[in-house]
Amino acid sequence: MGVGFAVGFWVVCGSLFCIRAWRHRFFQWFDGVVDGVYVAMALKFKS
Repeated sequence: MGVGFAVGFWVVCGSLFCIRAWRHRFFQWFDGVVDGVYVAMALKFKS
């Protein structure tokens, strides 16, 4: 099970490292997720 996790992890990381378009798209998606969490927390804790 650990070997499968390690191989899968490096396949994903290797793809993001080698394929520029995938890397840019992933970080755009991740930025959107972080922004959404920030807005949700700001609305939840507003005074």
